[in-house]
Amino acid sequence: MKNLIMICFLSGLIFLISVCADFVEDVDPLISSVEDELLTDESQIPFLITGIKVRFANPVHDNLMALAAALSDEMFFDTNVPDATDPNLGEIDKGQIDLNNGALLNPFRFLGELRFVTDALLVRIERIDFTDAQLENQARYVAHLYGGITRYLYATYFSLDETTPGGVIDAGPFIPAAEMYELALEKWQDALRFAVTPAESRVVSSLIARLYLYAGDAVQARAFAEQGMVAGDEPLQSRYSTISPNFFWENAGLGRPQLVVDQRFFAYGQADSSERVRLPLSEIMGSDDQTVYYRQTKYPLPESPLAFMTWEENELILAELELTTNPISALDRINRVRASHGLAAFVPETGVLTLDDLMTERDKELWLTGARMVDQNRFGLWHLPEGHWRYLPIPQEERNANPFID
Repeated sequence: MKNLIMICFLSGLIFLISVCADFVEDVDPLISSVEDELLTDESQIPFLITGIKVRFANPVHDNLMALAAALSDEMFFDTNVPDATDPNLGEIDKGQIDLNNGALLNPFRFLGELRFVTDALLVRIERIDFTDAQLENQARYVAHLYGGITRYLYATYFSLDETTPGGVIDAGPFIPAAEMYELALEKWQDALRFAVTPAESRVVSSLIARLYLYAGDAVQARAFAEQGMVAGDEPLQSRYSTISPNFFWENAGLGRPQLVVDQRFFAYGQADSSERVRLPLSEIMGSDDQTVYYRQTKYPLPESPLAFMTWEENELILAELELTTNPISALDRINRVRASHGLAAFVPETGVLTLDDLMTERDKELWLTGARMVDQNRFGLWHLPEGHWRYLPIPQEERNANPFID
């Protein structure tokens, strides 16, 4: 099936892909058009790079991380919370997810489009005679970086059934997580080749370290984490606006608290008030005028950015890898992260850092960034009964259009 693809301007910044109503992942290469040819020009590269970053931010990054928080034990849905009315979020919270769940459609569709446009950018680059070598490298870096991110997101958050993570590309066969991670890794290895600055190289190295950590390869995870982000490095993050707000603010925070945080995050602040710096909450009374809930204020504004990778996470990756071989160094890394928030050094109750201690620090530092769902699956901490979803399902829309999956 040939789909008509047209790239057009939106607000002078965003290019969108216009496709048939049944567009999911089955997209063919760009069909030549005047509009498309206008973009195959060196002067348009900054515009195309911006378009990729904007498309990633919303509705891919923020939507997926919020849904992962709902499926994990970080956030929950309760109709007793004022304005909590979306049953789609309730399904995800309970892990009993209909394949036609409306909350899944936008992030999955646009993840497919993002994957397509990042790959298409590489094709476009080959057709341009660049005069600015640094700009060409930057374009290749961004295309490989976000091309790897799309494949990483499929492998980490989506699933064929309740317990089989992975995804599909171009309406092809299901690709299990391990194989999809290999595809992401290929993209990120290429991104390293085209990184313009040392900071960009460190970001990619941290992403590769995380991938290997999740894949269970401690040796490679450590090798890349040691080349990863360091204190002072700016996070790789998505940016939002009042026109395109952060989903956490819009549906799981001050904008509308359809999802509220697990009570343990309030308890962390009760046990140590200084923790409220990195675990900011606001109280909300239930409709029954009796039950108190807590909504996150980590993302207090529509335009609050959402981190995808930070130097603090890189430190926690190294801490996890050193936990059994060098617990003193692992504790130092945890305390380096805590110090960045002005928190006192952590002193283990047993005198030696334990896995439970590390998991608690990850729970606090990486809350509402998508890490918790993965950690629960990695360490056998899943909170829902057998037979419930542990990943987000590939939607029925894709299954209907894809002859390789039911």
